[in-house]
Amino acid sequence: MAADKHGSRPPRRSADEVEASAELAPFAPGQSGSERVAKGEADLRDAGRALGWTALGFAIASWFVWPLLLGAAAVVLGAMAYRQGGRRLGVWSIALGLIAFVVNLVVVPLYYSLL
Repeated sequence: MAADKHGSRPPRRSADEVEASAELAPFAPGQSGSERVAKGEADLRDAGRALGWTALGFAIASWFVWPLLLGAAAVVLGAMAYRQGGRRLGVWSIALGLIAFVVNLVVVPLYYSLL
């Protein structure tokens, strides 16, 4: 380390600080461009899958409670999951959420109007 004009040196970092900052950095400094892209795509797919499972949970729950609220949330989260790489889970979430939403808006009022 080089001394500054006053002769003092910058403070040394502990091993914990260096390790934590390396874990929080999105890419390692020595990675090539293709390694960075591959890591970023894998992270995005994992995020899409996790979001897809969450959306699917909302879609299934919308068949039993709060179909308007949970169905709409499932559609939105499913679309986000689809865009992030969780394609199948996103499509299933969108489909199940839309069915629950439409059934509650159309079929349920028709049923009560016929009683």
